[in-house]
Amino acid sequence: MLIVAVAGLVMASLSTAAAQTATTATTVGAIASASGTVWVKPSNSSQYYAAPVGTTLYVGDLIWPDAGSQVILECSSGAKLPVPSGVPSGVTNICPLPQSEETGK
Repeated sequence: MLIVAVAGLVMASLSTAAAQTATTATTVGAIASASGTVWVKPSNSSQYYAAPVGTTLYVGDLIWPDAGSQVILECSSGAKLPVPSGVPSGVTNICPLPQSEETGK
């Protein structure tokens, strides 16, 4: 009985590790600078949170700087690009991924 229980725990751990690897998000960039409040909604969340400079952003995340805020993202490509203030934006609309990362080719 103990061997069966241990084997079951090992199998459950392996499935969890495989699921986490399969759902690992692709990094798009990070908040390089900001004046004002910047809100981020991760793709796996229904809520925005106030995000500090340095916050890493992933495919599917939304970013919403308060009206009048100035925010710059540093994309994975190294480009530094402004974020429109007062409206939500998909981070990949600001920092597009290279074609090979989008298509897997």
